[in-house]
Amino acid sequence: MVRPIKVKLKVIGGFRAMGGTRAFCINRSGWETSKLCVQNPFEVLRVAATG
Repeated sequence: MVRPIKVKLKVIGGFRAMGGTRAFCINRSGWETSKLCVQNPFEVLRVAATG
């Protein structure tokens, strides 16, 4: 398993603003938590995005 932050660093060379960093961490946290709770991560993030 690749560490989540290393994936992000490799993709774009790092974060340029705190807003992007915060959004990435929130999304990644939801993704990882849903996997641990044996839920569909796509569905969890879709519901979170729509309110």
